[in-house]
Amino acid sequence: MAAVVELMDTVFGGVSAGVHATKSRAVTAPKRLVSDEKSAEMTTFGGMALFCVIVMVGFTDFKFCVIQMLASLFQLVAFVLLTIKVEHQNSAKGVSSKMLEMSLLMLFTRLSSTMIKRGYLPEDKSGEVMYQLCDVATFFVVMRLVYTLQRQHRQTYQEKDDLHSIFYTVPPCVMLAVCFHANLNRSPLFDTIWFTAQFMETFIMVPQLYMISKVGGKVETYTSHFVVLMFISRLFAWYFWYVSYPELAPGYVEDVSVGDFNYPGYLVIICSTLQVGISGDFMYYFVQAIISGRSVVVPSQDV
Repeated sequence: MAAVVELMDTVFGGVSAGVHATKSRAVTAPKRLVSDEKSAEMTTFGGMALFCVIVMVGFTDFKFCVIQMLASLFQLVAFVLLTIKVEHQNSAKGVSSKMLEMSLLMLFTRLSSTMIKRGYLPEDKSGEVMYQLCDVATFFVVMRLVYTLQRQHRQTYQEKDDLHSIFYTVPPCVMLAVCFHANLNRSPLFDTIWFTAQFMETFIMVPQLYMISKVGGKVETYTSHFVVLMFISRLFAWYFWYVSYPELAPGYVEDVSVGDFNYPGYLVIICSTLQVGISGDFMYYFVQAIISGRSVVVPSQDV
């Protein structure tokens, strides 16, 4: 990861120099949209709603598989909101770097499959470009967050409250994918890559929720909304695979054969359920806060 950050130093340094060279008074106007916490949130959610309408009307056929697209979209908005939090507060407090690093690795792995093969993409127009575009955009948003945490906001990053490592989960994910992958890509290599990313996604929120539980107390609005948006994203993904998992069975042929025992499908359902369940405890406190009209408060736990 240190090598990645060094590379980003070079890239972002060049980009920053170009931006400052062309900056004018005209581009400062949008800053009013994120001048405070409330306006930043309203801008983000307003932009999300507008983008959803544009995507639904222009890039989908209003088929069931649009749910897969919405899962990717909500994930993108969640990380955009987290970026606004870091930039607006000029602080990385409450943000898990391990969560961002795991997300970056997962997105890179999934894009290594979906940018080349179409087996696991939505079957409507959103699968032609928009689904991949959301993942690509999320990848660069997360990359920028990793960079800012390790460079600009290193002093405010709560490293002692973060997990020491999450990457020990990667080898088991790879082994499971090698042994139990479907065949929608018609390629053992790219099927394994996609399933590796799917299994890795199960653990993305663990470091963030670990940090929230360890610190305890009032959870910042941005952070709580990030977790909620990720939870909604995982709900969409779970529902999509709950309906579609039979297609992952070896030998499955639509309206002809259900195929052999569906190890890949059951594993995807288990992982999707875990992705939703992992955030269940936080969602309990979030719903309590909504009902009582107060901020989200999570009891400190010795984890």
